Amino acid sequence: MSRVNERGRFALSAEPLNDYCDCLSHFATEVVERVDSTTVGISIEHVRQLVELGLIRAVDASSYDGPQFLKVQISPAGAVALVEWQATLRSLSSSGRLLSSLEKLLWLLVGAAISLSSQLLLS
Repeated sequence: MSRVNERGRFALSAEPLNDYCDCLSHFATEVVERVDSTTVGISIEHVRQLVELGLIRAVDASSYDGPQFLKVQISPAGAVALVEWQATLRSLSSSGRLLSSLEKLLWLLVGAAISLSSQLLLS
């Protein structure tokens, strides 16, 4: 699923980033007592891969009934990955690019206003 890149950050290969980001977000707000194949909204395979990467902490209680994890919570590395992945998703979205352009334009206007006011004060 993911590997550590040259900067020591987690980078997804081919899997959809949004699914993993949603999974991490779910565990960022609370400790989930039990996750198994019947848990709605959470892919057990995503949980397994995130546990293997150390992005979430959980007790593996898998049995003959299937995979199961207990006391699932996000790890510090998972929190960092979540912030990075959310920023990546935001930058890839069209609204994120629009907001970024508007922010740059706003800073340009602020810089122009400061320059103009300093010139007026000096003259």
